[in-house]
Amino acid sequence: MSVYAEITNGTVTNTVISDPTHAATQGWVLIDGITPQPSIGWGYDGKTFTAPPPPTPTPQEAALATVAQLAASLPGHIAQATTDAAAIKTLTAGASLDAAHVTALQNHADGWVTLLGGLQALLQAQGLA
Repeated sequence: MSVYAEITNGTVTNTVISDPTHAATQGWVLIDGITPQPSIGWGYDGKTFTAPPPPTPTPQEAALATVAQLAASLPGHIAQATTDAAAIKTLTAGASLDAAHVTALQNHADGWVTLLGGLQALLQAQGLA
């Protein structure tokens, strides 16, 4: 007994375990030994089996993939924001800016570090990072 593919209009519509004699009378195609083994939905052109394209992600799956990419990039952004914040503090310490502008720049830099850290914590709490 071997595994065969039933083909309809160039597409695998069923897989069957059968003896060679019966399979031949049905026109089934032997798929034993093919890796990965073709299954329902695969294409067949008379010689070669082709896997179907991957399914299109749902809007929720696409959004989760985007969030995962964002989560993966956060540690680098946090590190850069921290470095930038330290540089801004160093540069503004001796700058000829008035105290209000120096404080605003430093708070802005610290705010980015806080925002990115908070976003990372939120994603981790949701199991997304």
